[in-house]
Amino acid sequence: MGLRGFIDLGLRPKPPPATRGAPVAPLRGRRAAPCAAWGLLLMRLSSPSTFDRWFAFAPFPARPSPVPGRRQSGCGATLGLLAVALAAGGAGGCGGDASAPAVSDAPAPAPVPAATGTSEVTGRMQPRGGGPMAVVTLDPHAPLEVPLPAEPAEMDQYGRAFIPRLVVVRAGQTVRFINSENDLHNVHVIDEQGDSLFNVGMPVVGGTYEHVFEHAGDYQVGCNLHQQMSATVRVTESPFIVIADRDGSFAISGVPYGVYDVEVRRGPERVTRVVAIDGPHTDLSGMW
Repeated sequence: MGLRGFIDLGLRPKPPPATRGAPVAPLRGRRAAPCAAWGLLLMRLSSPSTFDRWFAFAPFPARPSPVPGRRQSGCGATLGLLAVALAAGGAGGCGGDASAPAVSDAPAPAPVPAATGTSEVTGRMQPRGGGPMAVVTLDPHAPLEVPLPAEPAEMDQYGRAFIPRLVVVRAGQTVRFINSENDLHNVHVIDEQGDSLFNVGMPVVGGTYEHVFEHAGDYQVGCNLHQQMSATVRVTESPFIVIADRDGSFAISGVPYGVYDVEVRRGPERVTRVVAIDGPHTDLSGMW
């Protein structure tokens, strides 16, 4: 009898007397036992007492009592031992399961950090004589914690005019209004909905008033005593904002590396570009 037949004989239940001698269908899908299982079997056969002492933590089931009238086969207990060894060692060849992934104790490589630093962003656009001044904003794609300026922005009243006529600040920043001439003025601010935000009188020569603009938007500034006086306070959520000079040039320093939406706004006209800032100096000239 071959080795495969020996295994099949031990693992297959014996047929009842009425069916003995009938053809036995071959077992399909059974895999060969590992080398460890065969080693355990040979050790059990050669030295039962040593095997039982070494593997006392896994005692073998008691041998069943003889069945009257049936001759007991010695291979039944032996193959029962083989079944226990197979359960302990698992199915597979002597080399184990080739599909099992290899386990390595080496630490995973650390991620390469992105470049960090700050850049000076400059540029120049085509000037438009007599038109509204251009406002440049940089909105980061990733959140940034940029503190508000420590000093308030200022808008003066002199020569019956607001100077400058456009002040740009961040939401939460303070604007200081000043009266630097010997003329009585007031400061009346109206929001985008047409509601009056505040209206205060300004004492002559040195009168001041400060206000924190909490919400983004354009605020119209006027003087009720001199109707020709008008200005705008633009409030933005962007951490980086600048008013371009009359020649179209601008500069923003201390901009962290990253991807930004750069917007140029002249009155109602707005143009937006996406730029990656990754060097100490970034020139945006020629984008508009």
